[in-house]
Amino acid sequence: MKYYQYRWEETRGDQYDHWGFSIWYFEVGEDHYINRQIVIYDHKDHIFKYSQENQEDEYGGLGYEKFNLSEFDDSEECSKSEFDKHWHH
Repeated sequence: MKYYQYRWEETRGDQYDHWGFSIWYFEVGEDHYINRQIVIYDHKDHIFKYSQENQEDEYGGLGYEKFNLSEFDDSEECSKSEFDKHWHH
């Protein structure tokens, strides 16, 4: 597994704009598909976690295409422990 974080410097463009920008965390498998995903909005009480067990909700969902680093130019690798800290929070 590889782990990445990405800071999204745009608002949602919907009725939840007031949540602010967001940080996205991805757990990516050897096949380049996202296994788990976390979205944490600047307004910290809005944290969403997606996996095969919880693929989507009314606010978003797990990426279903192969993870492509070129779509996330400013993404950085992060550690499994950092990802897990947010996953278990």
